[in-house]
Amino acid sequence: MNGRSPAPPWWDDALFDTCSLITVDKVLAIEPVLAAHFSRQRCLEANLSGDQLRPDAAARVRQRATLVELPPLTELARHLGSPHQPSSCSRVDRLVYASSRHYCIPVVTADRQLALALAREGLLAGNITCALRDLVLARYLSETRVVELLRALVAAREHLLPDSASPIWEALRTYSFP
Repeated sequence: MNGRSPAPPWWDDALFDTCSLITVDKVLAIEPVLAAHFSRQRCLEANLSGDQLRPDAAARVRQRATLVELPPLTELARHLGSPHQPSSCSRVDRLVYASSRHYCIPVVTADRQLALALAREGLLAGNITCALRDLVLARYLSETRVVELLRALVAAREHLLPDSASPIWEALRTYSFP
């Protein structure tokens, strides 16, 4: 080892969408030791609103979250008017898209259309499944434990892999998003 600390993970400076905030909340309820790897969840105030999260979940997420300001109105309008902006996304996800473009930051999202739109703009988008895989590859989480975690998430109706994939390491290792 060269004495340097490892580079922070790609999601450390990313903007999280609401679904990803909820998934991380569930992941941490099952595996609290992973909190060190999800300590900086950047999100918009809109992600924490009552129409997005239950009050108890919003309170837990708020403790870990760093709020990101929306871009100025003129920039917001410009980004939302982009031909690449995903029209099928929710109101809050459109704000995440515009904020990601404005600040040039990656996004953690479960929405494939949002991820594809960001990729067309040259921005990185990944999901929690990618983050869990990267934690295994960096040896912070064992293959066995990630499979147990995925099974617990499936039981909690949080499907992180495509329906055709079973929660086994091989499916996660070869998984790609978007």
